[in-house]
Amino acid sequence: MNLNLYIIRDYLNQAILHQNIHHSLIFCPFDSVTLYYPGQAVLANYLYVIDGEVWMKEKEYFAGGNFVIWNWDGQCEGTPSINSIGLSPEPSIHEIFFQIQQIFSRFQKWELELYGLLANHAPFKKYGDISLGFLENPICMYTAGLRNIFYSERKRRRT
Repeated sequence: MNLNLYIIRDYLNQAILHQNIHHSLIFCPFDSVTLYYPGQAVLANYLYVIDGEVWMKEKEYFAGGNFVIWNWDGQCEGTPSINSIGLSPEPSIHEIFFQIQQIFSRFQKWELELYGLLANHAPFKKYGDISLGFLENPICMYTAGLRNIFYSERKRRRT
C-alpha cells in the first residue's frame, strides 16, 4: 500500500497553511519519509520534510519532488512539478517528522492486518471491523444488486 500527499495532508494533526498538490489521487506514492538536508538528491518516491528557509535557498534546484515545508511563510510557492504542503513553525520540524512517521507506521500496520485476514480467508466483515479504527468511519459493502454484504461501525454506549 502506498501513501500519497493527500493522505498525509488528511492525517496530519496540523493546520495546513498551503497546499500545492498536482498529482492525481492515485499517483504520487511514497516509500518513506526523510528530513531534507541541503544538497541532497530528491527522489520521486520519498516525502521530504524541509525547513522553509532551506526551501527558499534550494527550490530552484528541484526538478520535481514531494515536500512538507515546515515554517512556511507565504513566500514558499512551488512549481507545477513540485507537490508541497506548507505548515506553520509550531510544532518543531522534528515533531512534524515524527507525526508523518506515525502515519506511515499506522498504514503499514493496517496493511499487514489486511494481509493476515486475506491469508486466513476471513469474511468481508472482518476487513471492515479492522478498518474502523484506521478509517474512522462506518464501512459497508453492497453487491451490484444492492444486497448488503456487511456493515461495520463502532459500538455505541447505551445510556
